[in-house]
Amino acid sequence: MFGKKKDKKNKITVKLYMEKAQVYSGCFDIDYGETEDFNTFHLKTETETVKEYMPRLREEFGTEHIDYQSLDPRNILFLPDVFKYKIKGKEPLWIIQRSNGEVYKVFRGMPPYEELRDTIKRLLIEEGFFVEDGEKEDK
Repeated sequence: MFGKKKDKKNKITVKLYMEKAQVYSGCFDIDYGETEDFNTFHLKTETETVKEYMPRLREEFGTEHIDYQSLDPRNILFLPDVFKYKIKGKEPLWIIQRSNGEVYKVFRGMPPYEELRDTIKRLLIEEGFFVEDGEKEDK
């Protein structure tokens, strides 16, 4: 009725918990990225790194077998995960999950791109989405 439901079944999940450069004030949300205040944002370097990582991951692996999620841990809906994974406001947390939802790997902070990429690639191979040489497999 409200559009096609995304099929998250048979996909691995790459979750990034990191405060977004936004402040909510009254009825308006203010995007720090569009103001001079962004220069003092405590996760400025990490935000710029994520803006480099995510397009590279999508280009390399696509979206057919991976569900990418960028989540702000200040959202009350994620409170159980904040406690479970001990998410800190000033530290990004990456969670890589198998297609069945089981946690495969957790990275605190910003891992080197190559380590993140290799972890995702290894999981795609283990889950049967890619074959050893990196080619996509029909599943």
